[in-house]
Amino acid sequence: MAAHRAPGKAPLIVPPTAVKSSYFDNPVIRSLWRESYQALRFADRVFVLGYSLPDAGLLVQSLLRTTIRKSAVWIVNPDRAVADRFTKLGVADLQVEFCGVSNAIRTFVD
Repeated sequence: MAAHRAPGKAPLIVPPTAVKSSYFDNPVIRSLWRESYQALRFADRVFVLGYSLPDAGLLVQSLLRTTIRKSAVWIVNPDRAVADRFTKLGVADLQVEFCGVSNAIRTFVD
């Protein structure tokens, strides 16, 4: 965790926007995206809790499309439509037993 801390830097929140190109001028953001790419690329299992993969999230869709195709991916979300969005990414091993379930995260954790 300490490796992610940048001395002298203030906390940074990147708001949900369709276009994030200006945020990539920030070296911390670039580093986090690189680390995310590497972690997802080599992951055997990926758990997606509560993230809806919105249509406007093209950057995240691209990241996931290029990294998690061969991973086992568990979708944990009360909205069943989220599973369809992940299916469109070409995920080979999509686990959806916790998708479309009320209290999906609590059910998954239990």
